[in-house]
Formats: sequence, C-alpha cells, structure tokens
Amino acid sequence: MSYKIEIMDEYSFGQWFSYHLRFATEAEAEECSLHFTRAGWYGILDLRVVSSGEPVNASWTEKGLLDNEGQPIYRRPAAPTWEETQEEAKKLRRRWQRTVDR
Repeated sequence: MSYKIEIMDEYSFGQWFSYHLRFATEAEAEECSLHFTRAGWYGILDLRVVSSGEPVNASWTEKGLLDNEGQPIYRRPAAPTWEETQEEAKKLRRRWQRTVDR
C-alpha cells in the first residue's frame, strides 16, 4: 500500500486529481503536500492524502522529493550558455524581421 496526494484546484471543476507520486507513509505524503502550498502554487482549493494500491515510487526527505533510487525527481534545467543565448537571439531577430517585412 502507498499514499498519494490528491488536489482540487480551480481548473478541476470540483474533481480530485493526483500526480504520479506514491509515498510509503502517510506522513511523507502529508509533508510533501505542505510543500505544494508553501511553494506558492496558485489555484489550489483543497489537498488531501489518501491510500493507494499502487507501488511506492517517491520519498520525501529533508533534501526534497526523491525517486526510488534516491535521485531528485525534479532537476532544474541547466542555464543556457552565452553562445546558445546569442544564437536564440539571432533566430528571434530573423523571425521578427520576416514578420515586419510582410
């Protein structure tokens, strides 16, 4: 048995939904659910923790949300390099110029 977080938000039309996260204990799921509200997620109307028959695939630790191998589930993408930023700027300038020339 595992535990999952169910959320009702302003876009769910009164229906509960959950993400793929399943925790080993109710306490872990509760702690993770507090993170949703503290992190400033907007539009959440209600949260609850319920039992699930699905296998455990996540854990909540002082390091945050981890998968079964102990790796972070969310990893911040690497910042683009200076060259990548310049290349993207050139593409945007070309698109803008094509739009203006029409």
